[in-house]
Amino acid sequence: MEKHKKPTIKQKIAFNNLTEKIREKKPVKLGDVMIESGYTEATARNPEKNLTSKTGWQLLMAQIDDKTILKRITEILIDNDKRASLQAADMLLKLKDKYPDKKFKIGTFQEKEDLFK
Repeated sequence: MEKHKKPTIKQKIAFNNLTEKIREKKPVKLGDVMIESGYTEATARNPEKNLTSKTGWQLLMAQIDDKTILKRITEILIDNDKRASLQAADMLLKLKDKYPDKKFKIGTFQEKEDLFK
């Protein structure tokens, strides 16, 4: 059972740092965001285990409305720095578990491999 149910102070700081970088269209590496937020380098080497899988982090990510992400993806079409914007949108979608590895959230395919059989 996970110890923290609510977001920790470090998780809140990391969330704020992450969203600020995305707003400013700065390159985002979650490990770097974690270090800037007070996590150790060793902890930051595995963001999935030490941050994104935690209940507190997931509660913070739930605050981001999917419509906001979709709006930002749409804005990529007219943005000058499409690569940075797309990376930011991609990260948000991954963090919100919208397309986990080898699984589709929509459609009838259960595994990506089904497409290539």
